[in-house]
Amino acid sequence: MVFSNRKSLFSFIMANPPIFCRSICHNKDKRSDFVEENRLKELRSKKGLTQLRVETKTGIDQSDYSKMENGIRYPTMEQAIALFRLFDTSIDYIYHLTDDPRPYPRVIEEDEE
Repeated sequence: MVFSNRKSLFSFIMANPPIFCRSICHNKDKRSDFVEENRLKELRSKKGLTQLRVETKTGIDQSDYSKMENGIRYPTMEQAIALFRLFDTSIDYIYHLTDDPRPYPRVIEEDEE
């Protein structure tokens, strides 16, 4: 399945959460392709952060984050959002849907101004 933009990907995920989560959020049987080019570890190293510091900044439990870095599980949508904001990249980059680490332009909400 190919998504033309992140809105269509997000719409698919929101419309099919059980399918999406079963298929990519947890991979208990084997290490995933997600770890082949470990972008989370690379992004964390570039920021000079430890896994515990990532936990403090994102609220993602350190053991869960470690599993993500080691390819045992994928980040949930909420975790991916926290990570792309922390690492200043896109969800597509974290999920290996693009090789471009630059973040998309964000819509500024009134609360942020």
